Amino acid sequence: VEGYLGDTRARAVAELQDHDKSPAACLLGAFARWTGDHVTLLHDAPHGAEAIELGTQSIRRSHTDPEADFEREIAAFVSDRGLATGRKQAADMAFMLMMSSKGLLLKTRTGEEFQAGMVRIIRAATTNPAAS
Repeated sequence: VEGYLGDTRARAVAELQDHDKSPAACLLGAFARWTGDHVTLLHDAPHGAEAIELGTQSIRRSHTDPEADFEREIAAFVSDRGLATGRKQAADMAFMLMMSSKGLLLKTRTGEEFQAGMVRIIRAATTNPAAS
């Protein structure tokens, strides 16, 4: 499990480091790798939910927290790219994006549905209403 999650995290973080893409596109790519790639496993694979739960239990036993690590990567990204005005706002935005991606994992049935939902969430999270 740790090897799989390490690979997943590496692919997600690589999306955040692509400076040729907009911040929103980087966030979308990162969450597509981190969460969206698991939509079909959860919903289509026999015993998908059980497989994810076993992975979660394995992580707890290892005393690591890859989810918290990735959330910190997201917070640093939104701060570095100027999407947040401070560390607290960046941490709050990262938390909201992480929790929203989990909701979409449960609600959507395909990677495309997941990404469509994340586009809306990222747009809402990164749009400054005062600038509109």
